[in-house]
Amino acid sequence: METNSLVSVIIPYYNRPKKFERCLDSVFAQTYSNIEVIVVDDCSEVLLSVERVDVIYIRNKKNSGPGYSRNQGLAIAKGDFVAFLDCDDYWHPEFLEKALKPFSEQKEIVMVYAQGIEIDVNEKEIGTRRGNTKFVKHILPYVLLKARPWGTGGCLWDCHKINGLQWLNNRSWEDYAFDITVAIQHNRIVGLEEALVYYDSSGADKLSGQGETKMIGEKLKSFQIISEALFNSNFKTDERVSRGVTSHIISNMISVMSCENIDKKLVKLLFSELRKWKGKRFYAYVVFVTKLPLSNALPKLASLKTKVLSGKNFYQSSSE
Repeated sequence: METNSLVSVIIPYYNRPKKFERCLDSVFAQTYSNIEVIVVDDCSEVLLSVERVDVIYIRNKKNSGPGYSRNQGLAIAKGDFVAFLDCDDYWHPEFLEKALKPFSEQKEIVMVYAQGIEIDVNEKEIGTRRGNTKFVKHILPYVLLKARPWGTGGCLWDCHKINGLQWLNNRSWEDYAFDITVAIQHNRIVGLEEALVYYDSSGADKLSGQGETKMIGEKLKSFQIISEALFNSNFKTDERVSRGVTSHIISNMISVMSCENIDKKLVKLLFSELRKWKGKRFYAYVVFVTKLPLSNALPKLASLKTKVLSGKNFYQSSSE
């Protein structure tokens, strides 16, 4: 890492002026100072007044969600590195300094992430973000088999390695889609030991806020894009990736069957992706299970998902 490397910090904003000020203060309190700050106002009803001359401010013409807002910022970012910090979260003063260091030591990495701390409305620490501290070296297959151990605001990305890649405009799982799209080309990452990011879990005013049914629909759209991208990549033959994708297809089926008013076209997409990744017998079994009464179908699908994740043979499941 060169000492003069520019870091672009992109902050989507929506209706949270007090939390935004806290977020912005944490950025300008960084011990690493060569930064540009880009604030993207997602057509907020609570208007934002940014008086600092060292902040680039743009406003969406309509409310379009976090992915679209991050893309707007990314389109004008000039940094060698970029971070996407949600306006209700904030950084420890040493976040950028410590996140930049591994890039100079390991040229192949695309992202460095810090551990996170969950806080409540009074900024009281609730606990470690997403469970125990985890040190993951590759995005794939980990995020498919486990979960995303980092939050969006805790990542610093190498702009030269993500050049040309964008966030989905969907309002759910757009973060997973971005990570996986990057990983198809550059999969190596570094996790820092320190918890340097504070995630605010309070409030119902999230940028991607929406009803449950719509959220499931948005997630299905993102997942279908993820599945297609992986199927058309070198990861298609990775058995762990195949297990991860299949388990998420089953998980989404459980969500769809448990929720009313889901677009039937999205359901068909799930079956289409399953057929691509798995054999005819597996596919036929899942189709059969989904036609059973919910009281029978949901437990069978949950059991099948568990066995897929564990790597157990499907035929052990089909006889249940």
